Amino acid sequence: MTPVNNISRDTMTPRDTAKGLPPLDVRGIDVSSLAEVEACGGRFYHDGQESDLLEIAAGNGVNLVRLRLWVNPYDAAGQGYLGGGNDLETDLALARRATSHGMQIMVDLHYSDFWTDPRKQVLPREWTGQDLSELVLTVNRYTTDVLGAFLRAGVVPSRVQVGNEITNGMLWPLGQLPRHDDRAHVRPGATRHQEAAAFDALALLVRAGTTAVRRTTPDARVCVHLDDGGDTALYQHWLDQMPQRGLDVDEVGLSYYPYWHGSLDDLSTTMGHIAGRYGLDVVVLETAYGASTRSHGPATVLNEELVQAGGYPATPEGQLRYLTDLRDRVASVPGGHGRGLVYWEPAWLAVPGTSWASQAGMRYGDDVAPAGPSWANQALFDDNGQALPAWQVFRP
Repeated sequence: MTPVNNISRDTMTPRDTAKGLPPLDVRGIDVSSLAEVEACGGRFYHDGQESDLLEIAAGNGVNLVRLRLWVNPYDAAGQGYLGGGNDLETDLALARRATSHGMQIMVDLHYSDFWTDPRKQVLPREWTGQDLSELVLTVNRYTTDVLGAFLRAGVVPSRVQVGNEITNGMLWPLGQLPRHDDRAHVRPGATRHQEAAAFDALALLVRAGTTAVRRTTPDARVCVHLDDGGDTALYQHWLDQMPQRGLDVDEVGLSYYPYWHGSLDDLSTTMGHIAGRYGLDVVVLETAYGASTRSHGPATVLNEELVQAGGYPATPEGQLRYLTDLRDRVASVPGGHGRGLVYWEPAWLAVPGTSWASQAGMRYGDDVAPAGPSWANQALFDDNGQALPAWQVFRP
């Protein structure tokens, strides 16, 4: 299929797969919570020996660390929002550690003070009151300043993600799209003209970020990131709006969790469609699966019901089998466009004191739920911090 316009600068030749599936270019982990987990007493072990998490990762073939970045994750009284506490200082320290182990850095710009996803894209407190033209300048200046800080710290990001799961836009309300109903492939309540105007505004904001990336870190690959990787129609509708609006990216990031986002066949269809229709590379930027269904409190996400939907047993062997199957699906994207995968929060252990959010963070995001660790049974470590077999999926 002929790509729709050309919204990718990529001129890389397809990889030779004649000898079987190629190793993934991106074998990544998102360990944004690491500083918080370590500060709360989290420890990691490989073959029974305590070790630095990043040393364990590098030794198993991980070549990229993805770090989310929040503008100012503290309330007016200075109370932190938790969830990793990913301000610029925290991320620079993690980035320096990762690069010392030979790993590349991907910066995940949320353009918010806390979590963003299709349900919430809250303006940073310091950016409120700006009109669209002012906000475009702010996004460009902020992106430039952040990447400049990485460069001054001796870290050259290899990838930069402009917005996080921006399926329904970012920097609400100015960059908000009419809400997409999950798997219904419609955006109800908006006329065609209203939706076009919303995409116009969103494109201005995204371009403000991508332009800053191209200027400040010209060798970095630029990525946009949506959720629901099994929904091909969602990706087509979103990406079809962008060529005429000047989107300049190298790859599309997908979130894919098999208990929420359909089958691996659905994911393969989406990835192949993106590669064929737009000529863009794809990276599964978020994925995870459980090695158990043990609850670590009311915030725990994975349970028996989700495991039934996911289709793999929640065991160390099932976790490895899922990741192996996923790796092979990404490597099989036609034309060598399947660049890799990033495991989301493999080291978020259930240690006392860490939580996806503090009360202050919940108030900021208007997202109230039980506090506490939510991801420990989907980590790549058991409850004692011992590395699980699934680490071997990153080996080239």
